[in-house]
Amino acid sequence: MDVKLDALIPAEMAAKGETVGVNKAHMSVEKTFALAILAGAFIGLGAIFATTVLAGTGGMLPFGVQRLLAGLVFTLGLILVIVGGAELFTGNNLITMAWANNKVGTGLMVKNWIIVWIGNLVGSLLTVVIMYFGAQYMFGNGAIGATALAIANGKVQLGFVFWTLIKKTPADFPALTWGSFFVNNLIPVTIGNIIGGGVMVGLAYWFIYLRDKK
Repeated sequence: MDVKLDALIPAEMAAKGETVGVNKAHMSVEKTFALAILAGAFIGLGAIFATTVLAGTGGMLPFGVQRLLAGLVFTLGLILVIVGGAELFTGNNLITMAWANNKVGTGLMVKNWIIVWIGNLVGSLLTVVIMYFGAQYMFGNGAIGATALAIANGKVQLGFVFWTLIKKTPADFPALTWGSFFVNNLIPVTIGNIIGGGVMVGLAYWFIYLRDKK
C-alpha cells in the first residue's frame, strides 16, 4: 500500500487548508457530529493522560518540567484527532480561509462550527462520565483527583471563574453550576478559539497567501 505524505511550503499549506475547509463545511451533519464526538473524547483522553502524569509531581519536579511532561503527553489527544480524522472546533475555525475567498458561505461555516462545538462537548462529557464511574480520579490514593482540582484552581487564577472550592479536604469536589460552566468558561474559550484560530491564524494566512487568488 502506498503511503502519501504532504511536504508543503506555507503557501501550499494555505491552499490545502482552504480546500480542507470547503470539504469540512460540506460534510453531512451526521458524519460531522459523529466525528466531533470522537474529537471531544480524544482530547479528553489527552487531558486525562496529562493529569495522570502530573499527579504526585508537586514539589518533586520543577514547574517547567511538569508542564513540559504534561504538554508532551497531552499531544496524545491531538494525535488521535489527526490520525482518526476527527472534527475539532479549534481546527475547524480555519474554515475562515475558505470563507474569506467566498468558497464557503457564512451560514455554512457557522453551521459547521455549531455542530462540531456541540459534538466536542458531548464527547468530552461522555469521557467524564466514563472516568467518574470508573473512579479514575481515586487512582494513586486520590492523587489524580487532587491534581484535577489543582488544575481547576489554576484556571480560576487565570480568570475562568467556574470552579468554587468549598473545602480543602481531599474528599470534597469543587462546586460547579451549569450556568457558570457555560458563561464563565465555555463561552470565553469559544470566543478565544474563534479569534485565535479563525482570525489570527486563518485570516492571517488568507491575507498573506490567498487573497490575491480570490
